[in-house]
Amino acid sequence: MLACYPPNGTRYVRHLDNVCSGGAGARCNGRRATAVYYLNPPAEDPTHGALRLFSPGLPTSPPLVDIEPLADRLLPFLSDQ
Repeated sequence: MLACYPPNGTRYVRHLDNVCSGGAGARCNGRRATAVYYLNPPAEDPTHGALRLFSPGLPTSPPLVDIEPLADRLLPFLSDQ
């Protein structure tokens, strides 16, 4: 999937790319890995376009880290965690 968002506050809501338990389940889509690649030049505010990662668990847990959206940065991660 390819996505491009305008710089007006558009964003993804917190989610998993694959809701799975051990490779099985009604909502399992088979995806194992996800990657985000930033093509854009750096934003004036480094939080604009950042990838926010959370620890597994409750949907109310605080973010672990915000990864700045630097041009030519590739961020691979597991889809079900």
